[in-house]
Amino acid sequence: MKKKLSLLKRHARTKWLRHKWGRYYRHMAELDPRFKLVYTGSDKGVFWKGNKLNEATPINLLKQQQTNRAAFIVASGPSLREMDIQAISNHTSFGVNGSILKFEEQGISPDFYVISDQSFVREHPDIITKIVEAGPHAFFTPAVLNEICLIEPGWLKAIQFSVFENHFKPHNQKILTYREIVELASTDQEIVTHTGKVGFSLNPEKGVFTAHTIVYFALQLAYGLGFSTIGILGMDLGSNGSALRFYQSNHRKAPSHVVRDYDTAILPSFMVVRQLIQQGVLDVYNLSPNSRLPDSVIPKLTLPELMNLLSSSPD
Repeated sequence: MKKKLSLLKRHARTKWLRHKWGRYYRHMAELDPRFKLVYTGSDKGVFWKGNKLNEATPINLLKQQQTNRAAFIVASGPSLREMDIQAISNHTSFGVNGSILKFEEQGISPDFYVISDQSFVREHPDIITKIVEAGPHAFFTPAVLNEICLIEPGWLKAIQFSVFENHFKPHNQKILTYREIVELASTDQEIVTHTGKVGFSLNPEKGVFTAHTIVYFALQLAYGLGFSTIGILGMDLGSNGSALRFYQSNHRKAPSHVVRDYDTAILPSFMVVRQLIQQGVLDVYNLSPNSRLPDSVIPKLTLPELMNLLSSSPD
């Protein structure tokens, strides 16, 4: 009951702050007044209650450190439950949301980790603890950083991280409208979009498109770090109807909007990726045996097939 009242109070405050900030700064209304994020200058860092916790690493600095072209993104669809992912242990890997439990099960530590939704942090602090203990370099949105500060600010002292903006909503700045994103893309070849709603960012420091699925964030971040061949495991996208995420039991089932958003956001976004594949910009492979996304959009391979392909590649 106490937790429920706290959430109701928080929602009421957010609603009031949205009115105060206005339409184009509504993303700032979700942040606690005690939270501060500064990207540049002598005062840069993440601050909570006036105390500096850590500094975010610029994404372009991480790109300079990468030497491999291939990477794997491990999502959290139910097909992951039966998969053996040991083969990726010698390759660069990205975890998202609850997939750390699969890494832990198989004795593997992810190199990078992506979380965009503050509600995931709020609902799964036990999983966040495991991510921090595994020690990957994390990618968080400002809203996720804020949520971590509310729950356990010490996590940010124990992990290195970078910040990315959810669909061109720059922290402490005006949200870009879809029309403004299209105008940006008309003069910037690193932003690929015709609508402003659906697209792909070749440089995540400039913002990323959401597609309403965490995998799409991770895909843009992986490419932005220099990985041009990317295999995605556990990207089922609601192929089994009401099937749970692999790490959830019935009594902890969290709502998913994948089915609702598939036709309007997810499929159109991956159609953009298909165009980039056809243009030779990147290679993406769907390694889920049960994915709703058709092979005609993203090529489907098994994990052993992709491993054979990588081993025969001159790179």
